[in-house]
Amino acid sequence: MIVSEARMSRRANLLTRWMSIASELRQLNNYNTLMAVLAGINNASVLRLRETRQLVDPKVIKDFEGLESLMSTNGSYCLYRQALEETKGAGIPYLGVHHQDLISIDEANKDFRQDGSIHWNKFKLMGKTIMLMMKFKYVAYSIEPDFKLLSFIADYPILSDEAQYKRSIQIEPKTTANTTTTSRLKGLWQRLK
Repeated sequence: MIVSEARMSRRANLLTRWMSIASELRQLNNYNTLMAVLAGINNASVLRLRETRQLVDPKVIKDFEGLESLMSTNGSYCLYRQALEETKGAGIPYLGVHHQDLISIDEANKDFRQDGSIHWNKFKLMGKTIMLMMKFKYVAYSIEPDFKLLSFIADYPILSDEAQYKRSIQIEPKTTANTTTTSRLKGLWQRLK
């Protein structure tokens, strides 16, 4: 979506909007969609748009970087796990983490001990992981769906990664360090106006 825009100011507005959507998703404790938005913004085709990013309000960038830290893989997603544990009310866990947890528990532990008895600790660990996700199943959001928006998203053409990257190069060609510095100064000047 962002690389589809030819005008830099419109790309910056879209990037700002998606970063704001990421913040809203965090407020809603929707970690799964938050991770999808982070992945989209950090896709190589978008991430390389330095000139576009320079037009985004520094506060929006700072808030976005906080979300990146929250969902970071550091410490086996320790900040995300802590936030999820503290989540009250509605929420949607980032399923990728918990799916990987279940796989790791299964692969690291045998079903039976050497004496033939069931390895109950393995199943307790799996149960704890599943229960953490299930606690959100029964708490609903009180948000009305926006069918116009849903239709827009569903009908939006999806470019392949290769096509996105080619488009990204077209709208912001690769530059030398000197050109990048000049564009940074232009971006700062535009923000000061």
